[in-house]
Amino acid sequence: MGRHKNKHFRGRGKHNASEGSFNEVFKGRNQGLSTKYNDQGASTSSATAASTSSTSTYDDSESDLPGFYYDQEKKAYFKILPNTMSAVSSFVTKESIKEKKYEKQRLSDVKRFLQGRSTLLQSALFMPTEKASQCTGLTKVLRKFQCGQVTCESFRSYMNRHQCTTLQPDVEIISSGSQQNSPKVDSIQKMLATDTHDHLLCVWSLKSSIAQCIQLLSVSANLRSLKRNAGRTETTETSKVIRSLVTTQPIFKKISSLCWAKFPNNAARHTVLYTGTCPIGYSPTIVYAYNFDIVTNSTVSIYELNLGFSTVWSCAWHNFEAKFSIGAERKCHLIDVATRRTWTYHTHNSDPLSQAFSSENPHKIYNGTRAGFIVVHDIRCPGKTRSQQEMRQKHGISCLKLLKDENYIMANDFSGGIMNWDQRMTRIVRKYEGLVNSHYQMPFHLDEQESVVCGAGSDSYTKLWDIRTETLLQNIPPPCPASQDSFPIAMYAQNWGNSPGNSGLIMGITNRFKVYTTSS
Repeated sequence: MGRHKNKHFRGRGKHNASEGSFNEVFKGRNQGLSTKYNDQGASTSSATAASTSSTSTYDDSESDLPGFYYDQEKKAYFKILPNTMSAVSSFVTKESIKEKKYEKQRLSDVKRFLQGRSTLLQSALFMPTEKASQCTGLTKVLRKFQCGQVTCESFRSYMNRHQCTTLQPDVEIISSGSQQNSPKVDSIQKMLATDTHDHLLCVWSLKSSIAQCIQLLSVSANLRSLKRNAGRTETTETSKVIRSLVTTQPIFKKISSLCWAKFPNNAARHTVLYTGTCPIGYSPTIVYAYNFDIVTNSTVSIYELNLGFSTVWSCAWHNFEAKFSIGAERKCHLIDVATRRTWTYHTHNSDPLSQAFSSENPHKIYNGTRAGFIVVHDIRCPGKTRSQQEMRQKHGISCLKLLKDENYIMANDFSGGIMNWDQRMTRIVRKYEGLVNSHYQMPFHLDEQESVVCGAGSDSYTKLWDIRTETLLQNIPPPCPASQDSFPIAMYAQNWGNSPGNSGLIMGITNRFKVYTTSS
């Protein structure tokens, strides 16, 4: 009897000891401490300090209790509720945890970027065997150029790299209309630039409304001013860098696609072709063409076409003839402006999300489809199910651009990668990876010399690559918290305002523009 009693008490004492150790661990965790680190020495504590100072803001080891989230700042556990409760700020959901993590990471990246420590060009520009500190100085590069050790093309490439890697925020410009009764914009949706990069065309969503508006802006020939303090905030109504010229009245249709157009007898004016779909109700899709008159500060409608009850994904203008193409549901339509005659081209039963006409061959049209096909058609042979040429990527094509040498074509897909295709070999010759995307139509842009490719991902980070070497030149964090409703649109050019040497990056984000110029 005594032995059983002692055995019983020994087992209970053992159970109490284990229970006490669990309580100590739980208590220690609530106080921001862990007993598993107590037996380690100074080396472990230094490693822990180093790990906490890294870029990662959330450690999975802190969430060792299923269904609970450990807050390092409040030193306490919180129960994770379904994402349907995210509208209530007092509840902790997986979305709020992720947003908090991303915001902390963004602030850290912005701080590093402003301090100039985010330069990604670490290797030598011309001699890979040298160290970066031996070759990145402009004086040494000029000396090598004078001695004939560096060619003109290499020196031009160096200057492009130098300008991209030294970008810093210069001025912030809030979008405002050119008139007092202009609508108040909420966030940018689309942005286009002219070939000379002296004008911008932006599509904005309006505050407290489902409507949108189109705005034409001029870009100054002096993007960077030494007399202007960096970080200054201006408006497009008074700014000398980006100035508002014409703003349309609210458009109560969703602008699904947009492109520049050169209508007959209107080549000297800024003409825009866009498609509008009614987001609410049962209304047909209509193609509009507007002339932006800078003198009278007004817009004139010069063309309308009813496409019926169909969804439109993309549009493109034919520069050789008065025709334009429409990427509709699972097919492509070519429409003559004067006669309104329509030709249909098959796209493998997939939606053409991006389109482009050849500038050398007037009979070629390129379609990037949701299924990942790049389909090339001869517009002289409509109705054929078989295309002239096909290239395929693993994911859907969201943006398509032809280079000046049309043997090469660039396309990005929903995976975030930008591919450079050689049409002669029908294979990918270069890849530019790093953008984050899942299913959004994220555009990318090229500069005038086609030496730098620029794009923004769904995480709102903007990246710049060297086209020839595939080198990542710059990674710009978003200047404001990321939002799934509006992603930034960035353009890098070397001749802004049609002025050679006026290089910089213009980013449209929320209701403003951020201008980045070289720091030296």
